[in-house]
Amino acid sequence: MIDIDDYQRKAMKFRLPTANGTYALLNLAAEAGEIAGHYAKYKRGDFDQEEVLRRLRPEIGDMMYFLSEICNLYDWDLRKIMHENRIKLLNRLSRNQIRGDGDDR
Repeated sequence: MIDIDDYQRKAMKFRLPTANGTYALLNLAAEAGEIAGHYAKYKRGDFDQEEVLRRLRPEIGDMMYFLSEICNLYDWDLRKIMHENRIKLLNRLSRNQIRGDGDDR
């Protein structure tokens, strides 16, 4: 297993010298699109649940790479972002606001 801090640090040895924030954000969106595409094909009946899960795992890994790249580009700590997100979700849960719309609910 790998620690999230270790991953964030070591993943950058694969970063292209010309990569920038725009490149990383667009690739993050592209990976999310691949996940959505695999799931859409599963819902259409092209393959079973086992196959869609097999296809999703590496795409989620690719998303983790681009999240790490974005964090490194802006000197953000991915572990801290994950912690802040958990606090936000716990706050929403405590106010019964998990469902709904908007960032500030």
